[in-house]
Amino acid sequence: MNAQNDFLTGQKSFLDGNFRKSIASFSSALEHGLEPEKGYLALGMAHLRNGDFVDAVEDFSHTLEFNDHNELALFYRGIAHLNHADLQETIDDLSEVLTLHPEKTEALIARFLVFKEMHKEEEAEAAMRLALSLSGVEVEEFMRNYVLSPKLYNKALILFDVREEPWAVKLGEERRRAWN
Repeated sequence: MNAQNDFLTGQKSFLDGNFRKSIASFSSALEHGLEPEKGYLALGMAHLRNGDFVDAVEDFSHTLEFNDHNELALFYRGIAHLNHADLQETIDDLSEVLTLHPEKTEALIARFLVFKEMHKEEEAEAAMRLALSLSGVEVEEFMRNYVLSPKLYNKALILFDVREEPWAVKLGEERRRAWN
């Protein structure tokens, strides 16, 4: 097989949820000369979805060797760090993502989780306020797509219940007044 065929097989396997097969296909594509930035990004995604967070970090880091401004690699490396409970590394990657794309709500939500875990309440509140103000917050979708570790999932279920936080109540009231 050639690199492109291996890559297409990897993509199909990924979409079918067969992450082990997609990992093998993306690895083969890289061995056969697939563009490294593209190949390592795909391989990182497959490792991330398979729960191989350390391997995913390594793959996304390789991607960044070829393009240190690859926003997807930075974001997903941050998500892999988050699922592996590497909190400072998560913050570092997500901060870089937000430098490149200040309104990326997924990065803001992930920062909220990290800051809550680090007991940095003011930073957590600021991250969630900004995410909510951008109106792009879909917590259930975020959980489904990015919270892959069972341990993180259990923590996130508790942390995402922000409805009763004083600042959330105030923000909701402000939004209702603006709509009327």
